[in-house]
Amino acid sequence: MEKYVCDICHQNPASYYLIDAEVSGGSVERHICDTCIQRSPDQYVSEIAELLKNGVCQFCSAPAMIVDGVPPRRKIMCYECAEKEHG
Repeated sequence: MEKYVCDICHQNPASYYLIDAEVSGGSVERHICDTCIQRSPDQYVSEIAELLKNGVCQFCSAPAMIVDGVPPRRKIMCYECAEKEHG
């Protein structure tokens, strides 16, 4: 999977990849570094940080780094499985 720079600080490499579903059916991708995900005042980002803190990929049990979608269809994945899922 391609590496990105954090969308919040624009300096650090992104460690987390969030895909936010939109009402219109589209999605917004956010790439966030370790520092910013812990410090974000954004309620959604804080919730995701908590999910990923000790989370594992639901497909292979590797450490989770990506959250895709919203409940009840939310997927928590590692980079490799996300790449397989999204091609």
